[in-house]
Amino acid sequence: MRDIHISFQLLFVLAIGILHIEDSKAQTLEINCPNDLTVNVEDFGELPGGVSEDDLVVAAFEDWFSFFSFTDNGCNPVASGLEDIEIPKAGLGGTVKITYVVTDDCGNAETCTSSFVVIGSVMTPIIVSCPPDVNLSNSYTQAQVDSAFVVWIGSFLSIPDYGLTTDLDTFVSPLIGSDPVIVDFVSRDPNNEDNIGTCLSTFFPPASSLVNPNDEIPTMGQWGVIVLLILLMIFGTTTIRSIDPLELSPS
Repeated sequence: MRDIHISFQLLFVLAIGILHIEDSKAQTLEINCPNDLTVNVEDFGELPGGVSEDDLVVAAFEDWFSFFSFTDNGCNPVASGLEDIEIPKAGLGGTVKITYVVTDDCGNAETCTSSFVVIGSVMTPIIVSCPPDVNLSNSYTQAQVDSAFVVWIGSFLSIPDYGLTTDLDTFVSPLIGSDPVIVDFVSRDPNNEDNIGTCLSTFFPPASSLVNPNDEIPTMGQWGVIVLLILLMIFGTTTIRSIDPLELSPS
C-alpha cells in the first residue's frame, strides 16, 4: 500500500508540473512581421491589358501586409499599428513603415517593424526655397533681432517634403555682436539618393547696438519738463509780476 501511495503522489506532482508547463506555453505571445520589401516599378515591364502599375503595387503590398500576425494565447491579444495605411502610388513611389505592436491581458507585449518601399516610375525633383540673406543694422534691439530670426528660419521650404531635411530647430537666434547663423538647407528623397535639393542662407545680427537697454524711458512728468524747457528756449523767458488791485480801480 505504501508503494501505491507514493506512486499516486508522484503522479500528482507530475500532473501539476505538466499543467504548469502547458499554462506557460498558453501565455506565451508570438507575433510575426514580414521582411522589408522594395518594389521597383521599372521592373514590371510590359503590362497585360486592364492591369496598371498601381494594381501591381497594391497586390504586392497586400501580400506583404498579410504576414503581420500573432498567435492567440488565450489572453485576449490585441494588435495595433495596422490602421490608416496609405499605399504609395506607382508614379511617385514612397515608403510605408509599420511598427506592429501586440499586447494581451497576461501582461505580454511584443513589437516588430517592417517597411514597404515603392521606387516610382516618375521621379519628382525636390525643389527647395531659402530666404534671402538678412543683414540687420545696429538700430535693432535684441527683441527685434529675435523676431526677425523667427520669420527668417520659418521661410525655408521643401517641395515635396519627405521629412528628411535639415533640422531647423537646432538653430537659435544670435545675440547682437555675435557670429552670423548660416543654414545649409538640404532635403533628400528617401527613395532616390540622386534626388536632393540644397540652398544656403545667412542671418547677420547687428555688429553692435545703438540702443542702450539700460536707458530709462522718461515719464510723462519728465516729458512735460522737457517740453517746457524747449518752449522757453524758443520763445524766451517771460516776467510775471504781481498786480496791485488799485491799478484795476477806475481813476
